[in-house]
Amino acid sequence: MHMIKSKIDQAGRILVPASYRNFLHLTPGQDVILQVAEGELRVRSFKESASHARSLVKKYNSKDQDLVELLFQERKEEVSRE
Repeated sequence: MHMIKSKIDQAGRILVPASYRNFLHLTPGQDVILQVAEGELRVRSFKESASHARSLVKKYNSKDQDLVELLFQERKEEVSRE
C-alpha cells in the first residue's frame, strides 16, 4: 500500500482511511494492538497479533507438545518439593 497523510484530532485519535481498514480487516469498535518500533507506530488487529504469537510459539515448540500440561506438571513438581 502507498503512504498517505492523516491527522491527529484534538482527542488524540488518528483517522485510518477506509482503504487501509478494509485491507487490514479492521472494523469500528474492534480491539487493536499498537506497537512503537523503529520510530514507527504499528497497528495490528488483535486476531492478527494472536496468530503471530501462535506462529512464534510453534517455531520453538516443534514437537507440538501441550505447553499448558507441561506447565501444570512443572508446578506440581515444584509444589511437591516445597
